[in-house]
Amino acid sequence: MEELDADFIDAVRTLLTIPHPTPRSPLPLTTQFKVNTLGAIHSVEAFLPLLRAGATKKVIFISSGGAVREVVWKGRYYEAAAYSVTKSAENMVMTKYAAQLEAEGFTVASICPGTVDVTGTLPQPSECFLCVMGLGMCVLMRGGVLVSEAEKATLQRVHDRVRKLIPDYSPVSLTPEQSVTKILGIALSLGPKDSASFHHVSG
Repeated sequence: MEELDADFIDAVRTLLTIPHPTPRSPLPLTTQFKVNTLGAIHSVEAFLPLLRAGATKKVIFISSGGAVREVVWKGRYYEAAAYSVTKSAENMVMTKYAAQLEAEGFTVASICPGTVDVTGTLPQPSECFLCVMGLGMCVLMRGGVLVSEAEKATLQRVHDRVRKLIPDYSPVSLTPEQSVTKILGIALSLGPKDSASFHHVSG
């Protein structure tokens, strides 16, 4: 668990600091692959025996607009490439499970949580700046996960550019409670015919 926690922190720190993966900087991509892609596989495999024994046969992946080609292109979202690449791989993992589990009556889909303001969940919000855009997450703190003012400005520029180019993409920031309620509503509405589909929470 400690190793997973360390990998998660590393993945969060590199969301905006590594604009694109290169052969010279493989670690951020490798780390985020372990969290975003392999982590999803391990989670499904851990719970699959219980799901097979239960009545509700659903597997829902929490995905990201940053993993969707059309969103990345329309928003010219070139930052956080390692995040987008590994979450895109997670979407393929979802599709593979959908194909594998179809005969067993499973519904397997991905849901993007939308733009979520989670600053209120931090212990000292006055010392933190955190934004979840439905594209990626960046935690900016004076302790624990440390990033610079320049990186904070980068996050804001990304946010403004995507909102300008795709004005109907998550136009309203949601609270965690609102996002979770909408995610559960979508998940409950899905059936086998919706397997291998991607859904996006909006305001």
